[in-house]
Amino acid sequence: MFSQLFRKTPVKWVFLAITLIGFSPLVANADCDNLDSTRVNAGDVRVPREVCIGNVAVPLKGEDLLVFWGFDVYSAALYAPDDATKSERLLNKDTPLRLELHYHRKVKAKDINKAMYKALEENPDIDFAAIRRDIDGVANCFQDVKDGDVYAVEFDPNTQKTTIFLNGIEQCSYNGAAFAEAFFGIWISDHPLNKKLAEALRGFDVPKD
Repeated sequence: MFSQLFRKTPVKWVFLAITLIGFSPLVANADCDNLDSTRVNAGDVRVPREVCIGNVAVPLKGEDLLVFWGFDVYSAALYAPDDATKSERLLNKDTPLRLELHYHRKVKAKDINKAMYKALEENPDIDFAAIRRDIDGVANCFQDVKDGDVYAVEFDPNTQKTTIFLNGIEQCSYNGAAFAEAFFGIWISDHPLNKKLAEALRGFDVPKD
């Protein structure tokens, strides 16, 4: 049947059909169809070894526990491509990213926002004024958290959109690579909120089973 079809179909249309099939969602989703769902240790929590961002399987890059004044605040896990270790590669419009913050204690939204503004205002590599309106929106998006709550931030390079989730439920989203670079930069830029955390998240010690 197919041999007869190809014999009767002009070459240019066969080529077009093959091209379209090559860019079909089924092909693009192939990576996510075979995710490694093995859960590994990230501090005191278990996280998947891979996640799906857009249509791409993205591996766990690094993890660490943020401690403040002797208190465990959250376990952080960053998902990013294996070849991205430096901030200029991680904070790139073509790099899929997901950051998960697994909280171990109650934290007020006002304290989350205070740390966010401090990190952004002190980062000389970003134009804070250009993204101030969106950051103010994020401040209104954040809620008080408690032990067991999980904030996740995800950047999809296909849509150039950054989405913030709380316990798997979308809270808000913002467009543009500039916003993503600044916001993820709070944790993984050359001027992060916590240097030890940033180095760990960049992926030098991925946890074992």
